[in-house]
Amino acid sequence: MSTPKTLSLVDELRAIEKATEGALLLLDGVGARTIEADQEAAARAVLAIVVSRLRQVGQAIRGTLDPEALWSGHNAVTGAGFKGDDPDVRLQAQRRR
Repeated sequence: MSTPKTLSLVDELRAIEKATEGALLLLDGVGARTIEADQEAAARAVLAIVVSRLRQVGQAIRGTLDPEALWSGHNAVTGAGFKGDDPDVRLQAQRRR
């Protein structure tokens, strides 16, 4: 039996933070200048993904979504971590029966 996939909530939230910052950069200066329609559309798309991902993270924390659905290279836990690392919350995929 293989080991269930484990994800780092800290790394997942960091990726969501970066996506949000990217959307803000696309919208930077709204009011001071006119942004291109494609910039606005791109920012809206990124924010829609952020909202969806946050909803999924909440479901995984509550146990209504298997964390494996969120697992990806950017949040994969590959070891036990190192002494002195920031505290992290780790979500482990549910074992399949």
